[in-house]
Amino acid sequence: MKSLLSFSEASFIAIHALGVLAEKKMRSGKISELLDASENHIIKVLQKLKTAGFVDSERGPNGGYFIIKKINEISLYDIIRTIEGDIFSAICPFGRTKCIYDSCRFGELFESISKQIVDYLKNESIKDFVSGRKLVNNN
Repeated sequence: MKSLLSFSEASFIAIHALGVLAEKKMRSGKISELLDASENHIIKVLQKLKTAGFVDSERGPNGGYFIIKKINEISLYDIIRTIEGDIFSAICPFGRTKCIYDSCRFGELFESISKQIVDYLKNESIKDFVSGRKLVNNN
C-alpha cells in the first residue's frame, strides 16, 4: 500500500544526519554506516545542507561534518524544503486540478491535514527531534 504522506530518501538522510551531527562532528562514511545509506548519497545531501548554511566540513584526520546553526533554529520544514523544494498543500489526493463534481469531497480534508503537517514541521526543530533519544547504532 502506498503511503499518503512520504518524503524522499534524501529528506530522511538530511534529517537524520543533522540529528547525528547535533551530537558530534562526523565523517560522511560514519554517517553512511549509521543511516545504512550509500556514502555518495550522504555526500550529495550534506552538500545541499552545506550550501543552505546548516553544516560545514573540515578536512584532515580530525575532519568531518558539523552543524553551524543552533539546533533549536533548524526546523524540519527548513530541512525538507532544502531537499524537496517548496512544500505545498495538495488538495486533491489524485493530483487533479479539475473535478467532475462542483465540489471535492477530499479537498477540505486534505488541505486541513496538509496544513497541520506543515505547521508541525515548522515547529519541530532538530533539537526537538533528538531530545530524549539516543543512537542505537553508534559504534
